[in-house]
Amino acid sequence: MREVRFHNPRLQNLGVDTLTVSQLRSKCPPEHFARPERLEFYQLIHFKGGKGRHEVDFRRYRIRKGTLIIGQPKQVQQFHLDASLRGRLLLIDPFFLSGFEPGSAGLGREMAEWPAWLELPTWLNADVTRTLDVVARETAEYRGDRLTARFLQHVIAALFVEIQRFVRVNGPGNVRQRAHVSEVLRLLNREVESQFAREHSVRFYARRLGYSEKTLTRASVAAAGKTAKELIDERVALEAKRLLAHSGASIVEIGSQLGFSEATNFVKFFKRMAGVTPSLFRRGYGSG
Repeated sequence: MREVRFHNPRLQNLGVDTLTVSQLRSKCPPEHFARPERLEFYQLIHFKGGKGRHEVDFRRYRIRKGTLIIGQPKQVQQFHLDASLRGRLLLIDPFFLSGFEPGSAGLGREMAEWPAWLELPTWLNADVTRTLDVVARETAEYRGDRLTARFLQHVIAALFVEIQRFVRVNGPGNVRQRAHVSEVLRLLNREVESQFAREHSVRFYARRLGYSEKTLTRASVAAAGKTAKELIDERVALEAKRLLAHSGASIVEIGSQLGFSEATNFVKFFKRMAGVTPSLFRRGYGSG
């Protein structure tokens, strides 16, 4: 599996690039899209027409006009570029986010909680189109000046705030209750992200966050439709899939990296979560 990094010598110091789906299709040979790739930057793909699908972290999403695909560093993606698809990609090197204004500093963390797939309402679809058109114009004319970099930071930060607001507002339930539930889930996700390779129990995270196990589970079910244990197990399974598809580590080594003292326990866990054994899953990605 390829590791894809932000690469455009002319824009390397800026950390932002954009291209159309048509340009991507003509730039890369068909075999480029035949295998998954691992992102090392942020990527937004805004589709303006056509129908197709896109795969992020081994899950396939349908795409059509008004779909926004959000890719994040370390995620695995695969393109399925039907000839009818039209749209634009926005590529952002992680260092670009560090240049945002202080009030926008948390956007990188908030992006980690965004879904990989969004169907945009008409007004937001229009705003995304306009913003990406501005980014395309400015990057085409960029000659290394600091004012253009600052301008693009403001433009993209404003878009991210708009997307964040849409993601946060468009959930079920009472606003105040939803805010509390979302905060509990955010804290849980943050701790799981830092500890999942060592700790798999709800009890550990409940103690660490100062909530009861029941509170974590209720918040998880209310905000995500899954229990806290399911969220933890899904994160472990996702990392296992990434390592099996991407790394050369053995199944025993991967199990150990993910906190399983016995390889047999890891194999049973993975088969329960993925429906196939680790070796069969790896074989499907040509890594074993």
